[in-house]
Amino acid sequence: MITKFIAGQFKKPSGLAGRLWGRFMNYGNARIIAGSINALEAESRDRILEIGFGGGFGLHLLLARVMNGSVTGTEISNVMRAHAEKHFTKAVAENRLSLFSAPVEQLPFNNSSFDRIVTVNTIYFWSDVRRGISEIFRVLRPGGRLVIGIRPAEVMRRLPFTKHGFSIYETDEIEKLLGQAGFTGIRSERYEDGRLGYVCALAHKPLLAGQGS
Repeated sequence: MITKFIAGQFKKPSGLAGRLWGRFMNYGNARIIAGSINALEAESRDRILEIGFGGGFGLHLLLARVMNGSVTGTEISNVMRAHAEKHFTKAVAENRLSLFSAPVEQLPFNNSSFDRIVTVNTIYFWSDVRRGISEIFRVLRPGGRLVIGIRPAEVMRRLPFTKHGFSIYETDEIEKLLGQAGFTGIRSERYEDGRLGYVCALAHKPLLAGQGS
């Protein structure tokens, strides 16, 4: 069934079709990726993590912003990781970019490793959303910022392929999960992009007692 195949490629691009799918995702998701990264408000020296970098458009934008910091990307698709390693050879060689194969529920990083974390159109596929958010909270530094980019739930439900393996969340559900994990300053912003529209859920990890901003 074609819709099931499409859903599988969105979740984990694989094979020859997966290589082409990465390009398609870069094109189709360009505005939501750019908007989510703008909402991240990255600074030049930040250590940034992108979870589920897919075709790599977000990595490209982040590397352009973080000239004196570092960018790290995780992926569950070996095809997408191999593509990124080939495409970003120079940034990897200069230690400006690190790439890992890992699910959000098992991030291979120390506590408080990153200043900012962004993930776009991935939460639908997390096997354990609470654990995934908990892991993000763990590896984000106190005072750090998180942006989760998604399509509006009512839009996602209209797409036929989302019936196959997608977990669709309302914005208030994501906000509640973030609050339960310990995030503060939680809010969501909706944008129209001329097509499907998108939502950025924003949150911060609280500073430790006695810390300044």
